[in-house]
Amino acid sequence: MKKSFLVFFAVIAFCMTSCENWLTGESDHSPEIYASYFYVNPVFIGDSIISAEDTLFTRATDTEGQYRLDSISLGDTVWFAATFYTHEKDLTGVSADWDTTLMDFSFHLTEGIIKQLTEGSKVEEGQLYFNPGFNRVSFPCTFSAKTHGILPLKLTVASTSQYSPTAILMTIPVKR
Repeated sequence: MKKSFLVFFAVIAFCMTSCENWLTGESDHSPEIYASYFYVNPVFIGDSIISAEDTLFTRATDTEGQYRLDSISLGDTVWFAATFYTHEKDLTGVSADWDTTLMDFSFHLTEGIIKQLTEGSKVEEGQLYFNPGFNRVSFPCTFSAKTHGILPLKLTVASTSQYSPTAILMTIPVKR
């Protein structure tokens, strides 16, 4: 009888310590970044892409979190839509880091998104900070090469999760 009581007590103690989030109904995940196809020199009618010269293939490299895109030519403009998602936690920030001597990069934000940014945001520098209450944001991004070589682009999303932030690094070769 003592043995079964001890086993029962051990199981209850385990559940109460390891399932704390389950008991409160909360979950905690690392934030995620999703991207659409990467369109080279797209043609738009309104806000819809009707054609593009090419779409870039993306493949993961041996380095975790790093992706290599197909090559582009000098003068190409690449368009893609990015989604930054934080599950049940608040979105606190989104950033893009790029070498301004190698490429131009920009976020294309709607008025609704701009209204949710804090005063510390620097859109032109790729630093977006959000007011509490949001867990997903999507918007188009564009980039173009200024020179030949390998272009690095890092996208980061931050949230109130203990597993935050999440970042991905993309490298884009520019052919001669």
